[in-house]
Amino acid sequence: LPRLTRARIGVLAIILCGLASASVEQHMIGWNEHSHFAQVRAFDRGTPIIDRYHTTTGDRAFYRGHFYSDKAPGMAFLLVPVYHLARITGVTSPGGTVGANPGGIGMVHLLVLFGCVLPAVIIMLLGYRLVERGDPGQGAAAALTLGFGTLLLPFATILFSHVLSAALGFGAFYLLWRARERGGSLALTAAAGALAGYAVGIEYPMAVLAGLLGLFVVWRRDPVRPALAYGAGLIVGLIPLLAYDWWAFGSPLHLSYSYVAANSSGVLGLGAPSLRSALALLVSGRGLFVVTPVTAAAIAGIAVLYREGRRLEAIVPAVVAAAYFAYNTCYYLPFGGWVPGPRFLITVLPFLAVPLGAAYRKAPLATLSLALISAATMITATLTQPLLPVT
Repeated sequence: LPRLTRARIGVLAIILCGLASASVEQHMIGWNEHSHFAQVRAFDRGTPIIDRYHTTTGDRAFYRGHFYSDKAPGMAFLLVPVYHLARITGVTSPGGTVGANPGGIGMVHLLVLFGCVLPAVIIMLLGYRLVERGDPGQGAAAALTLGFGTLLLPFATILFSHVLSAALGFGAFYLLWRARERGGSLALTAAAGALAGYAVGIEYPMAVLAGLLGLFVVWRRDPVRPALAYGAGLIVGLIPLLAYDWWAFGSPLHLSYSYVAANSSGVLGLGAPSLRSALALLVSGRGLFVVTPVTAAAIAGIAVLYREGRRLEAIVPAVVAAAYFAYNTCYYLPFGGWVPGPRFLITVLPFLAVPLGAAYRKAPLATLSLALISAATMITATLTQPLLPVT
């Protein structure tokens, strides 16, 4: 097929994948989602305090006699306009999880469309673009594999912030890659810093990625100006988080996690690395390689890229994956609750796009087989409710 036709088909397939995700409305709402929802509702009332809604969730912080969501505020800030407009126009019930009319869209699902489905589509589109630059013809396969065959699919249908933060983090990397291609564009570098900083305000562990991207920025002959541009953008991106912490807790350096009892062990719930957690994250019943075996093909794709001399394209996903895997082994709750896989590794998934493209090129049948198995598992998890207790 001509390149333009192939691109149109690929983009159309990605959009259809997004529409498929958007059509799934989950009716079981867990603590994590209720915590985000409570934060959005509180912000709409002009307060960070969720006392009115604290009985709906156990994911909350307690500070000086009041309850707060224990979540970073970035997603709520972005979704407040959607909630406010839907509330004042009567599109749906402002406090309900289902629509006011039979068959109507629920408020939580409306927020999911903007806060989860749209970011998932953005991840697939960016992944498609990056893969096509190095492995023409493999972009659609890699992007659709991310959309249907990884944890992006179930988490695009529930009000968790991982997909949104991953989209911003991957978007920051994409801008830095484009900046390198343009000879070191400082504007793109600063914009990448802003995205990375705001991502930290959506999910605190995104600070790890922000730091890694900073190393990517300075990994050049003349790093001073790019580093300053990235740092300035990073500070700008962090302003909403710092402002929220000052508003809610009286100090820009006080995170909501500091006031959560479950995170009192170690440093914000982090302790020493656990070999048991490491094995469970990969090969237990909900391990990454078990529920989405295509991710193992992506890891193999990293080795392919490295052997072919595409060192930077191999090193970046390898370092990101290793860093977040190590972080996850240190957390007291490695899987993050009753979910269909290790949700704290979702940040890594977009960075596997280019390795997936290499895997499809090198071993198309094997990679496709693993992708189909992964997609079957993820579609089943999505359609049968991702948030179920494991027995």
